[in-house]
Amino acid sequence: MAASPVSISPATNVRRRPLALTHRRIEANRRNAVRSTGPRTPDGKARVARNAVKHGFFLAQERWTPGQRRDFEQTLAGLRDDLKPQGVIEEGCVTTMAQSYVRMAAMLRYENIAARKYHQRRDRELNARIAAANAAEAARLEAAREKLRRAGLWRPTIPAPREAMAIIRYEGTSTGRSDARIWNCRCCGK
Repeated sequence: MAASPVSISPATNVRRRPLALTHRRIEANRRNAVRSTGPRTPDGKARVARNAVKHGFFLAQERWTPGQRRDFEQTLAGLRDDLKPQGVIEEGCVTTMAQSYVRMAAMLRYENIAARKYHQRRDRELNARIAAANAAEAARLEAAREKLRRAGLWRPTIPAPREAMAIIRYEGTSTGRSDARIWNCRCCGK
């Protein structure tokens, strides 16, 4: 979210006490687990297999989604047409380039999703602040938000600071090395 004259204080973190694991609760969990069978169809099992994947920057190519595989194949075919690699070394460089493009696309998707979530959270916080404010303050906050909307500034633009730092870190370890290989391949020097 772009800088704005509307200041929104962060919501206070409310920590819950952890639930005590009593014998009765453990038995109830066991009874519920017997009824939980998980996904049964191949499609459901494939979806569940990706539950731990947050953004997919570092996934091995075998674990890419069908869309990522399709993007890779199309990018690889386009790069082969454009660069016409000759030999195994140049083919390896072209493959590395195609993989880097797929990873960069995953990074951009994650960045857009993170920006949207951060904007929505800040919008909810502002709505709560408006609801709690007196009429004059609420009108001032609404007017400030409307002014930002008219200027095109009240929309998702940047992710939350934590996600932004993660993206910068991932770019340095993931696409940063790949980009170096794209523009100055160690194999063939191209």
